Amino acid sequence: MTLRVCHIVIIREGKAEIFRYGHDGKQVLPLIIGGPEYVNASRILNTLGWRKVEALEDARSTACVDFDRKLLLLGGDFGVVRCERKDLLYETDLENAFAPYWSGWRYVFRLGFAVDYLLEHARSHGLVLPTNRPPEAEQRFAESTEDNDPMEHLLWERDWRARGAVSPPPARLSEEHREALLTRLESLDISLAAIRDHYIFVGDVVAATASEMDVLGVDLESRLYLLRRFEDALGLDLSGPIPAFLIRGLQEARGWSLPVALPAEWPEWRRQALG
Repeated sequence: MTLRVCHIVIIREGKAEIFRYGHDGKQVLPLIIGGPEYVNASRILNTLGWRKVEALEDARSTACVDFDRKLLLLGGDFGVVRCERKDLLYETDLENAFAPYWSGWRYVFRLGFAVDYLLEHARSHGLVLPTNRPPEAEQRFAESTEDNDPMEHLLWERDWRARGAVSPPPARLSEEHREALLTRLESLDISLAAIRDHYIFVGDVVAATASEMDVLGVDLESRLYLLRRFEDALGLDLSGPIPAFLIRGLQEARGWSLPVALPAEWPEWRRQALG
């Protein structure tokens, strides 16, 4: 029976390192969305609970970050289902989420035979990945328990190199959000004194960087609380089409700046509001 395990294999300069996470494949996505250098940082892997191992197990999901070929491969069950009432990703949404942070890379996704697909990729480039899985058995990822099971052989490939340098998803905030962004924090009864003492408007907080928040002692959980507060009280759409667990991953990897930027007119709006 396929274990609830996922692997990340990092290939660089003709050598491969194998990392393991003892849970389901959704744990891969917040790491992957940070981009190649984020994935390749040993400190990040350790902090997020990945541990280096010597061999692949019969995992339900695998990811391969191949720096030598600038290729990102995902294989297996990542908790992706085709069910609109679930707060999960469609397979095609993965491409939209990752592309801005993997500029110049190719992307391959296969929803079946996760370990076999990874082993074949390594062999085709002269690498042998140690594995303790039974070689004679046909290995398949554990099928989803959702009503809509994922397709078993879905495969597609995208070439992000042709897109050149890309930016994060475009902002959806515009002139219609001006009043909300210029809402004074004191009017929302924000309980975080450090925020109120250093920022005036909601837009100031949305634009703040992770390092600026850290200096004030505002941790990630508090930042997420602020986002939800702004969404609930003011109707600001700050999360985008990406589920909350990937937004958290982006914030960890990229800082406080979300895939939603402030309108270009924000500095002038703010100047006028201050008189």
